Amino acid sequence: MESSLFSRRRVRLACIIVSLAAAFFIASNLARAERPFPKPQGLVNDFAGVISPQYERKISVLTREMLEKTGTAIVVATMPDIGGAEYNDYTNRLYSAWGIGKKGEDKGVLIFVTIKERKMRIETGYGVEGILPDGLVGEIRDRYMIPYLRKNQFGEGILNGALAISQVIAKDAGVQLTGTSAKTGPPESVEIAESTKKPEALKWIPESLDLGQRLRNELTPPQMFDRVSPSVWTVFSATTAENLRAMNNVSQASAVAVSGTKLLTNHHVIDNRPYVVVKHGDRFAKAVVYSGDRMSDRCILLVPGVKLTPVRGYRRFSTLSVGEEVYTVGSPKGLENTLGEGIISAKRQLKGLDIIQTTAQVSEGSSGGGLFDHFGNLIGITTFKVIQGEGLNFAISIGDYTR
Repeated sequence: MESSLFSRRRVRLACIIVSLAAAFFIASNLARAERPFPKPQGLVNDFAGVISPQYERKISVLTREMLEKTGTAIVVATMPDIGGAEYNDYTNRLYSAWGIGKKGEDKGVLIFVTIKERKMRIETGYGVEGILPDGLVGEIRDRYMIPYLRKNQFGEGILNGALAISQVIAKDAGVQLTGTSAKTGPPESVEIAESTKKPEALKWIPESLDLGQRLRNELTPPQMFDRVSPSVWTVFSATTAENLRAMNNVSQASAVAVSGTKLLTNHHVIDNRPYVVVKHGDRFAKAVVYSGDRMSDRCILLVPGVKLTPVRGYRRFSTLSVGEEVYTVGSPKGLENTLGEGIISAKRQLKGLDIIQTTAQVSEGSSGGGLFDHFGNLIGITTFKVIQGEGLNFAISIGDYTR
């Protein structure tokens, strides 16, 4: 009997404890659920105070233009914390609570970042899910945003994400956007002069690089990006100084610093466009063509008056293996310093050049960007892709710039 009574008491006590725990859990979750959302302040809601005024203006211009031209609302929200709530659920409820997108159409996107939890999510409405499927949204997040958010560069990361999303929606709607970072021209203080009067008469002058200067410490993708991104610049070229100043009818590409004054890129980037400037973040600089060869598509730019940050290591073509992990860093579609990931899929020879074939992403604007191994060594300059193929991207080996 005593044993039986003891058992009943123990069961009763356990039931009381479980009931109290359940009540506490329910009350705690109700309290979390009832935490009021802040009222939206517009299309950009930086409640965490992590977006600089400069980037906030750029994001505002872009999102307003998107709303006016496509009817799609791209809303940004940053929070200092979300009180322990699950961030996916919180983002979904915030999207609904704010009523993002026109009623009945649900054409909206919410870019959400919470600082304390170090989480972010892109929430899409039903009206845009067809053109922004989960796979594409994940690629935008991972390629265009995460590398910057990891470094607490929230304004730049969020702007890049908003730009990538906007370009997808604008293309589907058949409209042209002007509120992008690529349309921000150089300030008047930056001199623009004709870099060469006869681009076709350029001579090729090989660059002296120490290809034995090889990095051997393996890096994670974020570490690799942090190491090489200061060396990758965006290139703008035009037929006239006026067009370049106004960012009208410009060619946009990429380039990689290999010394304190020189950038490697492709010849087609500046072909018949003798006015050139380069850009890194908000920093513009005049560039002149130092040497170039149209047939091999190689070009070296000289950037006077600016101290560039050169890459720290190189690898010879002969040391590369098919199947190695590699990374592209460039400015596809004007999205500066975008990271792509893939493998070396083949090693080829073309017109006397050593060509690296890769599955790492290359898009319009990536020309002249860097192809790096997972140690941060520069192994090639991205040059072209096969449009009708999948993952058929190509780079000129770094050794070909030295001969």
